[in-house]
Amino acid sequence: RLDKRTITNILWSPAGNVLVLAGLGPHKGQLEWVSVNEQTSISTGEHFMCTGMEWDPSGRYLATTVSYQRNALDNGYMLWNMVGREVAQESYDAFHQLLWRPRPPSLITSKLSREVRKNLKTYRERYEVEDQELIEGKKSGAAAARREMREKWAKYVAERLEQIGAQHDRRVAARGGISDEDVR
Repeated sequence: RLDKRTITNILWSPAGNVLVLAGLGPHKGQLEWVSVNEQTSISTGEHFMCTGMEWDPSGRYLATTVSYQRNALDNGYMLWNMVGREVAQESYDAFHQLLWRPRPPSLITSKLSREVRKNLKTYRERYEVEDQELIEGKKSGAAAARREMREKWAKYVAERLEQIGAQHDRRVAARGGISDEDVR
């Protein structure tokens, strides 16, 4: 029911199942999100002195704006999700316009899109296996790097022990016939 409401704009979501009723300009920026399928109000909000609003191309977000051309104070924008919860708010000294990035047409044909949706479980299982293999590959790569470091360390220790063994006779002679075991 629209009793006792000042509505200056009605804006349909590109998704088609939500619309926003708005009292813009001097009507204080009152906003109401309505579910068309259920014919109920989802939520309400306010963007004081709102002068414009626009859905993003996907229909997931709504931008409400206060532009410098129509109002010299409180310029900026607010972003709302499709059910009317505020997501972001930015204020600027002289905000003029907000434009959404255009959404390019899909490169996938509708036939291929239907096929992907039909076989989504198969694709998901296949890619989960590939993801798991990548994770294990990274883990095994890290394990290989640790194994290589251990091997380098073991080689270093073996070389030093061999060097110490080769110098044993010189050390004993330098100590006047006292062996390494007697020094400990």
